[in-house]
Amino acid sequence: MNTPSFLQSCSRLSPDLTDATDRASLSYDAVNELLSCVLASMNTLSYEAAINLARKIDGNDAGLPFPVTPFTRGAVRMRRRIAGDLAGVLHDDLESLKGARKAGNVHLEIETLRSLAADYTAANSVVNRIITLEEALALERSLQPPVPSAAEYPFVYSFESTLVDLGDAYLSA
Repeated sequence: MNTPSFLQSCSRLSPDLTDATDRASLSYDAVNELLSCVLASMNTLSYEAAINLARKIDGNDAGLPFPVTPFTRGAVRMRRRIAGDLAGVLHDDLESLKGARKAGNVHLEIETLRSLAADYTAANSVVNRIITLEEALALERSLQPPVPSAAEYPFVYSFESTLVDLGDAYLSA
């Protein structure tokens, strides 16, 4: 798939659609197709080809309803773990964590801590996984509103996902 051509084709079609719902649907369909290609490539293409495809899509998300960068980078991290590049992924995640802390970006810090926990799982380091997830949970707890509303669903879901991962880590210990 030639990613820029695919996105350009979608962009050319969009003005022809008079209904805003149709335009939005097309853009979400484009995101779905691109991310499906990334995920499928992680299992079917060679390591190098899968990484190149994900990076190519990562750099061509202009005009899409939301950035695909977190998804493509997550897929690349997963593929690197499968390929055995644990030291490289750990290094990148630790650098990302340092940057998130320096910038005061708590959400990125939580996401990176979860990624580190996955790295430690792949490295069979249960204790480090638990410590990392406990740190993520403490950060998530600090973001929780006293009485969550429907608008805070993503925060509640994130918090509960971390709790489940931490419970799994404790069971693995």
